[in-house]
Amino acid sequence: LGLASAAGRARPALHYYRMWFDGAINGTLAREPKAWASSPSHEELAGALREHQRSVCPEGREMSFVTLQGELGEDGAHRAVLRFVDGKLHFMASAGGRVLVLDPPLKC
Repeated sequence: LGLASAAGRARPALHYYRMWFDGAINGTLAREPKAWASSPSHEELAGALREHQRSVCPEGREMSFVTLQGELGEDGAHRAVLRFVDGKLHFMASAGGRVLVLDPPLKC
């Protein structure tokens, strides 16, 4: 999964999401430091997403997803490109079981 650069070479989508959202992620981690000790499992990511969904859409049904790309940053935040069952891509950054960024946001 990549997007074309000016020279025609594709970079992974995660590269662009990092450029767009690292400021917001670092700001949140500075206020509320919490980190993953190691790269989280799919179940841990799903748990963080479920908790986030409960706070945003309490009546919403659980959403299934596949992780297309993911990495644990030096800051302890895990960044991932997810594909939900409806086919839409989302970027999610999480740390310590908590969602820091989800783009686009969940719709109830």
